[in-house]
Amino acid sequence: MRRALIFLASPHFFAPNFFIFIYAKRISTPQIPLFIRPQGFFQTNPKVASQLYATVQQWVKILPINHLWDLFCGVGGFGLHCAKALQDQGKPVTLTGIEISAAAIESATQSAQKLALNNVTFASLDAAQFALKDRQQTPELVIVNPPRRGIGKDLAEFLNQLNIPYLIYSSCNAESMVKDFAYLTHYQLHRVQLFDMFPHTTHYETVTLLIRK
Repeated sequence: MRRALIFLASPHFFAPNFFIFIYAKRISTPQIPLFIRPQGFFQTNPKVASQLYATVQQWVKILPINHLWDLFCGVGGFGLHCAKALQDQGKPVTLTGIEISAAAIESATQSAQKLALNNVTFASLDAAQFALKDRQQTPELVIVNPPRRGIGKDLAEFLNQLNIPYLIYSSCNAESMVKDFAYLTHYQLHRVQLFDMFPHTTHYETVTLLIRK
C-alpha cells in the first residue's frame, strides 16, 4: 500500500508554508519533502502522485544521465525524485528545473535545500522559452509535465534538434500529448503507464518514456 502523508505548518488550508511529504511503501523511493504554496502547482491526488513520481524515479535510475532538465516542473516533484535517486548512486547529476510560477520555484528550492542535493537549480521562467534559448549544456534527459495544451510544435521540434537521448513526458491530456508525439519525430515510445489521478472522472495522468531513434 502506497501512502502520502500531509503535514500542515498552519491550521489554514492555504497556509504560506505547508508541505506534502511523499513516500511509496512498495517502491523503494527516498522520502522527498514537497512544499506547496498558494499559486504553486501540485498534482491534485497526492497518493497517486507518489506512485507517479516513484515510477519515473525507477525508470530514470537505470539510465546513463549526468544532466537533466525538468520543464514545467511545478514544485519539483519529478526532478527532485530523479536527482535524489541518481545522486544516492554516486552519480554527479546536475538538475535544472524551470517553472513560470515563482511560488512553485520557491517551494522546489526549499525542498532541494532540505535534501541537501548538489548541483540543483530552479528558476522562475517560461519553460519553452528557456529551452529554446539555453544551448550551453545539452542534458541527457528532459522531463516535461506541461499544462493541458501540451508542449507545442516549437518546443517539440527544438527537442528534435538537440541530441537528447531520453524524454519523459507526463500529461493529464492524452490528446495534446499525442499531437506532440507527432512533432517529436526523432523519438520513439519506449514505456507508458496510466495513473488514475482523477477518480470517478474520465480524466487520467499518462507518463511515457521516449528514446531517441
